[in-house]
Amino acid sequence: MSSIVLDLVLLPASHSSLAAARRKGELVLSARAALEEAQAALQRPSDRLRSFLQPRANATIPATVLAIAKSTVGRMCNAVPTVAHSQDLSHCVYTPSGHICPLVCEGGFVVAGSLACVDGAWSSTQCVPLSCKQKPEVDGAEDLGYCAGSASGAFCFLECRPGFRRTGDLECRQGSWIGGECVPKPCRHEPVVIYARLASLKMCQGMASGQDCALRCLPGWEPTGPGFLRCGLGNWEHLSSCEPAACRYAASVLHAQTDLTGCAGTADGRICHFDCQQGFSRVGVLSCNRGQLTTARCQPAACEPAPAVPGLAAQEAARCVPMASGSFCHPDCGFGRRLSLPLFCSLGQWSAASCVPIDEPEGKVCAFPPVLSRGADVSMCSGTRSGDSCSAACTPGYALDQLLMCQDGSWSPATCAPQSCGQPPLKDVVVVVVIVVIVVVVVIVVVVVAVVIVVGLPSRLIARASRTVPTRTITPCACCVAFLATRLPGCQA
Repeated sequence: MSSIVLDLVLLPASHSSLAAARRKGELVLSARAALEEAQAALQRPSDRLRSFLQPRANATIPATVLAIAKSTVGRMCNAVPTVAHSQDLSHCVYTPSGHICPLVCEGGFVVAGSLACVDGAWSSTQCVPLSCKQKPEVDGAEDLGYCAGSASGAFCFLECRPGFRRTGDLECRQGSWIGGECVPKPCRHEPVVIYARLASLKMCQGMASGQDCALRCLPGWEPTGPGFLRCGLGNWEHLSSCEPAACRYAASVLHAQTDLTGCAGTADGRICHFDCQQGFSRVGVLSCNRGQLTTARCQPAACEPAPAVPGLAAQEAARCVPMASGSFCHPDCGFGRRLSLPLFCSLGQWSAASCVPIDEPEGKVCAFPPVLSRGADVSMCSGTRSGDSCSAACTPGYALDQLLMCQDGSWSPATCAPQSCGQPPLKDVVVVVVIVVIVVVVVIVVVVVAVVIVVGLPSRLIARASRTVPTRTITPCACCVAFLATRLPGCQA
């Protein structure tokens, strides 16, 4: 037994290593059988312990031996140990003295020391927070390698990349990083786009990163690409711009031979080509200018070649050109001869006529009125002589495109064509302007008269009072009630 006690003396009283504690426990268990009687004796009065440890009556028990005996074969731990941030330790109840109870900490904590039972009391052991060994990973942040190895509870400054803003610093808590983030910056200012509507750009101000803002352009301009701007990390991505608008609608030209539906979609600055019907010539071009096609028309063609009139001298025929459509030419056929029919230019073609003797009978009379689509009143044309014209009327909004002529009993080809609007009427505008001018003049006259009356009234009243009031001394009360008393002669205050 003395050798076992000596071995126990050589062991350290507290050991941090679990393996060393287990070896110590094995030694204690091997000696337990030999010292059971000594352990029981420790619970009895001291004289019994002395009789057990002292074979001789007069021997003395060393204090070191008593301390070793108590620490080795002392009281067991009957209470549940209390360790902050540890898992359930109820299994540690009734742990013999000198034994170690396995300690498991909660997540984010690690064991510092061993939980050992020493003569009925638990050794001091803690669960300490884990440190943050790895560097934090934050989207939009710069390299945060300097944060690695921070202790639990320590803070690390969060540095964000351009276009991001920090919400706070990072904190190491139980081995994990919590706290700040790098969030994308919003677009605090409105975008700048040439030829865009300012009101629409102001609506873009303050949008969050990743949001789109519709682009609205000024009249005559249209957005390119997707038609919107995108906020990206505090700056505007100009995915679209304002460019001159294309002409989206088809043109309408009277007497055009070409189908003008193909003009829809003509790009700015481009020309849409078209041809006119036979007998009409093109005036102007259809050019797209910021979404609007310029004005072009098909007008009746002029008669440029000289008319071929049998019996008419070339010099006389040359006098007829150029001749606008709907016009007459009156050449001289020479002595004793006349034109059989009026020489009339219609849509680039001359009417048929010849030089005949004067005594030859004239052409037939147009006994019936012409047939005009959208004609209002053509009854007066009945009985028109050959070579004469008739002023037929069309329905409102339409007019004859050429003169209506009677030619040897037949009417010349004429139609009621739509009229252009032309310039807007100025009658109403003139009336309004005249009324405004009259009102202004009347107001000025009234103001002038009122000023003259107001300025001249006091002087006239004073003059009248001077003539009617005699020169005498009056009482102060009379002076108070008299009109303009201070100016009256003889008034004493």
